[in-house]
Amino acid sequence: MFKNLLRQVKVVIYRLKRQYGLPMSIKYMDTDDIYNLETGEVVRDFLEITIKRGILLPERQSVDYMYDLSFIAANKNFTYGGFFEPGERAVLIDVHDLPSAFIITPEMYIVFQSRRYEIKEANKIPDHITAGYAWLLKVKEVSATEDDS
Repeated sequence: MFKNLLRQVKVVIYRLKRQYGLPMSIKYMDTDDIYNLETGEVVRDFLEITIKRGILLPERQSVDYMYDLSFIAANKNFTYGGFFEPGERAVLIDVHDLPSAFIITPEMYIVFQSRRYEIKEANKIPDHITAGYAWLLKVKEVSATEDDS
């Protein structure tokens, strides 16, 4: 019975890729930074995995509010605070678009539409199957950055 339900997950992921898929890449460092002590230059070696069609889900539409420290500390009525939009999104990546046994971690980041998104959470769907069908990522945009590579 569960085999048929899990097969439907593959069908849904395939259809979403065809209708809403965007090219994106996952970038990560596989070695430590190399420091040149004479010039102060830092060399970072990034690896990139190109994904033909990653599924980008809509941005979270809620608005958060953050209190000023004086409100929390002194419990005053008139304080400063701010509204901001978090810029969080969900991304689905098919495991067939990744190298075999590749594990996505929060130390990696995603680039699509020349914007960098840090990975906050990475979960395999479904999580009880070793290979899984897709990765569900919770990503947050790093504002004021553009990735030209």
